[in-house]
Amino acid sequence: MIAVDTVRVTTIADPAVSAVLDAHCDAQFAAFPSELRESLVSQQRAARLGAFAAAHPAAQAWIAGDAAGYAIVDLSGGDGIRLVDLIVHPAHRGGGMARMLLREVTAEADAAGRAVDLTVEPGSVAEAMYLRRGFCGAPAVGAHRALRREPIENGAER
Repeated sequence: MIAVDTVRVTTIADPAVSAVLDAHCDAQFAAFPSELRESLVSQQRAARLGAFAAAHPAAQAWIAGDAAGYAIVDLSGGDGIRLVDLIVHPAHRGGGMARMLLREVTAEADAAGRAVDLTVEPGSVAEAMYLRRGFCGAPAVGAHRALRREPIENGAER
């Protein structure tokens, strides 16, 4: 595990976002031939970042370290902060990086008295992490499940 103690706030156009997303997608497509994998990674990056920008034009990228992971966060909603995406670079997985990024997001929400909303794939490792951290929601409909974490007044970690 590599310790990362800094999170910087930037835009989703930051090259660190693309670097983390590319590494994540490259790992997902590892079984494909190199040339095809590069094309798939490029398509995934364009599609995901384009969708984030279109649906959440005010979203920020919270980058852990140089490019250990990121959280795409939209603070512009009403009573809730939207966690649009959270990805940890494959080289940094298993060391608490996702929990650290989530802790940053929930601390911001708690300080502002706002909930955190997100969607997650049912049965995923990510869903289990969110449920352990106080998120709850309705049963899954389709491929995703909506989760919400209400603010904690004293900021105590769940």
